[in-house]
Amino acid sequence: MPVGFFGRKRAERKLEQPADPAADRLNVYLGADYRELEFRDGDHVVMDGFFPFFDFGCTQPLDLDDGELIADRVFYCRLAGGTHHQVDLQRPEFDVGAQVFILPEPTNRFDPSALLVTSTGTPLFKAGYVPRQLAAALAPLIRASKVGKGVIVETVTSGGVRTGLRIVGSVGREMFVESVPNSNG
Repeated sequence: MPVGFFGRKRAERKLEQPADPAADRLNVYLGADYRELEFRDGDHVVMDGFFPFFDFGCTQPLDLDDGELIADRVFYCRLAGGTHHQVDLQRPEFDVGAQVFILPEPTNRFDPSALLVTSTGTPLFKAGYVPRQLAAALAPLIRASKVGKGVIVETVTSGGVRTGLRIVGSVGREMFVESVPNSNG
């Protein structure tokens, strides 16, 4: 115990460290990504958008994982169930770079942990869902914070019709997304 003025012992005071807001900030860097696939059955698929990285130098890619979080409160996944929301999925609200909400849908008769991917404006348009296994991991976090947020980093089209999305998102963390010029993605 430290000695105070006049030799009396004084209690140590713990100084609380101020919270570091940058520690809860998620930076995602986007490298250009464009792929065209031609299948034997004649189907032509285009994947257009960005490949996400944790660093500006594009050396630490985010791993696409439809089953688990890829970092603390961070996910990178494909859209599930988009075929049930085809009309909305074609809207510009779901173009590359658009922000989306991840909302609980507890009344979903197939999965009480279902997480709906929607536009952020009014009215809300529905694109589809977070994959079931990932939704089970995210649902408790989203219940606590009420909403998850994401950014569409890639669209998938087949025959000129949007059929899928890839989304990077977070729950309870601020996310900053920046395109990296001249990256090789």
